[in-house]
Amino acid sequence: MTETENYVASNDAKEKSEDAKMKEYEEYLKGNTDLSTSNLPESDLNSMAGKESENDKQLRKFKGRISIEPEQVT
Repeated sequence: MTETENYVASNDAKEKSEDAKMKEYEEYLKGNTDLSTSNLPESDLNSMAGKESENDKQLRKFKGRISIEPEQVT
């Protein structure tokens, strides 16, 4: 025979306050400035933005198929 555990969720003790979360987020942003200023040349960024991914191809194909009868998708 097993005994059940009495679990009481105490969110107040474990969750951070809104101010603490905001301070942590601001510190994260200060430490990760490299994400906003890229070291890549603009030509590389433009070429990456122009590439069509496999997901884009599949979505375009799907949209083409459902355009015939869009109400059947719902």
